Amino acid sequence: MTALLFAAAVLGIPLAFGAPILRLRSLRELSLPARTALAWVAGTLVLAVLLTLMAAVGLRWAPWPVLVLAVVPVLGALRMQAPSQSFASAQPELRRWESFAAGLGAAVIAGAGLMQFSAGAATSADLAYFWGVKAVHFALDRGMGFEWMQLPHLAHLHPNYPPLWPVSLAWGALVSGSMPWALAPMLTWIYLAAAGLFVHSLLRSAIGRRAATAVACLWFAVVTGSMVQSFSGGSAEGPLLLFVTVAVTTLVVERRDEEPTLRWLAAGALAGAVLTKNEGAVAATLVVAGTAVRDWTWGRSTTREAAARRARQSHRLAVPALAAGGLWAAIRFAHGVPLADPIRESALHLSFDHIDVIFKVCVRLLLSGVSWIGWLVPLVALAAARPRQPLRVLPGLLVAGGLPVFAVFYYLHAVHDPLELIVWTFPRLIQPALSAWIVCLGVLCFGDPSAPTPNPSPGVTSHTAPSRSRTI
Repeated sequence: MTALLFAAAVLGIPLAFGAPILRLRSLRELSLPARTALAWVAGTLVLAVLLTLMAAVGLRWAPWPVLVLAVVPVLGALRMQAPSQSFASAQPELRRWESFAAGLGAAVIAGAGLMQFSAGAATSADLAYFWGVKAVHFALDRGMGFEWMQLPHLAHLHPNYPPLWPVSLAWGALVSGSMPWALAPMLTWIYLAAAGLFVHSLLRSAIGRRAATAVACLWFAVVTGSMVQSFSGGSAEGPLLLFVTVAVTTLVVERRDEEPTLRWLAAGALAGAVLTKNEGAVAATLVVAGTAVRDWTWGRSTTREAAARRARQSHRLAVPALAAGGLWAAIRFAHGVPLADPIRESALHLSFDHIDVIFKVCVRLLLSGVSWIGWLVPLVALAAARPRQPLRVLPGLLVAGGLPVFAVFYYLHAVHDPLELIVWTFPRLIQPALSAWIVCLGVLCFGDPSAPTPNPSPGVTSHTAPSRSRTI
């Protein structure tokens, strides 16, 4: 019963909060499973923000008021008109053997990943070290316990870390009555599966069914293996990976001569990343910077009005992420929670004494396990495809290259030998970078940036002659 209540709390109630996502016309090109995954993730973000605000103003968490509030978006979704037939459904179907091979491959990858996560082979020690402990404290306090977060002997719980993941776990523990430690790592697998559904569904409308299936299977296999190898089960890597992947995939499938219709989705995903981990703010900055540079470059070859519109859209992309970061900073400041991590080295300390160790270990970890497949296979395919206009995927390429660079810079702040810190954190820190790399190079290899979407959104007109996307 505890497991069922926990699942209902962390899966069912967030899905209710995100129910309107299922009916949005702008998402009609996505499959129903992908829209369902997005609805659950959006609801998780809404629920985490709601519970955080309740704790900030002194309201104790209780299941029944939240359940009542969850009815509102469900009723709103029922009043919305169901989306029309998606673009992807109008594309040629895969051959029977292709569908069978793709389905079998996805099932094997998903089954192997689920087995590893459920057996505890991928469980992160951080779940028992601070993520789960914070969640238990939150559940017992029916709030966020800002008082005990200031205690020096609890500094190892990282009180300044963003709240989404521990609040989500705490909500499940509050509803179920206890913390099911064995189930928490399986949530990471669910986030992986949700991200995979989104990647495949959105890419198939941008690069074709066959190419999207190949890219999504490679992504799912490599990222699942890498998450298992880096012991990310039960930590915040799952939601962070999903939020960054959603933002990157949404932005890199945009075309220069079309009006972007899903910027709101990328903006919301970046806000989720900021509220999940501190690295999420770094990823959001890289995504916004890459999108701004790309839009500015594209705008130079269009009319002044179109260039100005692109610039406004780039600025708006950063607004939700800035609001999320500002909200969490304001709550910490108001309640006396440390703004910086009390157990980390000072940001003002910078040492190059261990630079050789940092580079050697980071390069080795980049290519360890299955990660080398994710880095090298897309690169080989890219060399064979010789794509045009790589600027299209600049937002994702900055994430793929920027996060490892940020990690190296972070390790330069270590006072002592950073070997142990690197081995433990680097394989998990690069997960969003690896994901962005595979998605970006997949779009570059198989997508034609000059080809307009065959079924554009109402009111959006393309001025480019249609051309066929490359397929495999």
